[in-house]
Amino acid sequence: APPDPSITPPPCKVKHEVEILAAAQGHPGILRLHGFFWLGSEEVPICGPGRRPRDCDDGDASASAADDEAPAPAPPRWCITAELCTGGCLYDALAAHRVKESEAKVVMEDILGALVHL
Repeated sequence: APPDPSITPPPCKVKHEVEILAAAQGHPGILRLHGFFWLGSEEVPICGPGRRPRDCDDGDASASAADDEAPAPAPPRWCITAELCTGGCLYDALAAHRVKESEAKVVMEDILGALVHL
């Protein structure tokens, strides 16, 4: 089938990031990549920063009539789906408290193991 003319090719930086993530799969210290896809503007309306309509019913009785209007559709874009990591940022964890040498050793072994995998 011919390419869909409504789909914009991914930016080089995004394509490169996906290629690197795909090549690096298989190590427990590397984020798992689940997919990479084009999301057209008509498919997922957004009702706030990073929120989908089902997330927007916050029970605020003081909502105005303007809030009842249909949300504007999000712009078309390329999306990367990856493993959910809830532990936060390594920098923030290191900045939050003094790290013991034994903890630093484990972190460095994990980072170096992932680098060797690449």
